[in-house]
Amino acid sequence: MNFERTFQNRFKLNYMMGKGTFGVVYVGMDKITKEEVAIKIEKRMGKPSMLCFEKKVYKFLSGSSHFGTDDFNSYLSMELLGPNMEDVLEAKNRDLLVTDVCLYAVQIIKAIQFIHERGFIHRDLKPENILLRQRDLSTHEVSLIDFGCAVRYRVSKYKFSHIAYREKLPVMGTLRYMSISAHLGIQQSRRDDLQTVGYILTYLAKGKLPWQDMQVTSFAEQNMEVASMKIRMKPQHLCQGLPSAFSNYMKYCRSLEFASEPDYSYLYGLFEPTENSSLRNHKKLHDKYGGFVCHLCGTDFIWQQSLVCHASFHVRAGDALNIQSFLDDNSSMLTILPSLEENTDQLLQVFT
Repeated sequence: MNFERTFQNRFKLNYMMGKGTFGVVYVGMDKITKEEVAIKIEKRMGKPSMLCFEKKVYKFLSGSSHFGTDDFNSYLSMELLGPNMEDVLEAKNRDLLVTDVCLYAVQIIKAIQFIHERGFIHRDLKPENILLRQRDLSTHEVSLIDFGCAVRYRVSKYKFSHIAYREKLPVMGTLRYMSISAHLGIQQSRRDDLQTVGYILTYLAKGKLPWQDMQVTSFAEQNMEVASMKIRMKPQHLCQGLPSAFSNYMKYCRSLEFASEPDYSYLYGLFEPTENSSLRNHKKLHDKYGGFVCHLCGTDFIWQQSLVCHASFHVRAGDALNIQSFLDDNSSMLTILPSLEENTDQLLQVFT
């Protein structure tokens, strides 16, 4: 339900975007900066705020955010980005082109490398925490969010000292994507983030993972059943039907020792198409959103926000007389996503 209310006399909350174990996320407006932002709010429960720690991680990673508290809540505001990878997969009817997944893979691995080089591991990577933002007319860049579970794997930022190997720790992460070591309660390190990314990429490319439909009740049961399947399933079987880059990625990640320095360039290089790459000519038989492209430049659209942003690019560049002419030229989009047809007047208002 859409609503408007003011929070902390600074933020206008427009609508709730999502909620989880630790709080609620709203889309709103920062009255000071006049920017649209995402605002995470958690109840103060007499224990250290996860949002406070997350703010410190963002600051260390040079991210822009604002943290504050009152008598009842802690909150964190940050840049509002585009859709997450789960949204993208759903918009494509769970049938992403493998070549597109490979493009995302390169960016995701480089983003993980950036975090690791600054001494942190994420520990809760999943499609919902991987967001896209429109960089220019036809390209998008990946951003990672939700660092509430992140920890330092490097004890000192001035002198390298890896955290110690430990066992019998609480399970941390999302069962569907977490590494085998995380399932077993072993201290996580860089290898675990990367193995998790491998499961995410396979999920995006195939639309599903083998252990999603397990009929178990307790968390402990589910944890051990999923772990058992991951241990038994060889990478080539998990990634059957995909380019060899996917299974080679998983094999490499599973070979890493606890404190190993990953070869990030090798990993993202697997997904960069070359003359001899198995990726070069690998395509799915069909794209269920075939024809859902901009007639002016050929960009493939998958969500409403992208259409709105993309329309503004063409109008400002003078490629289209106005938003109405852009929509007329791309009328096939409106038949594929009826919600866009219903919101045509709203789209026009955005740019008038």
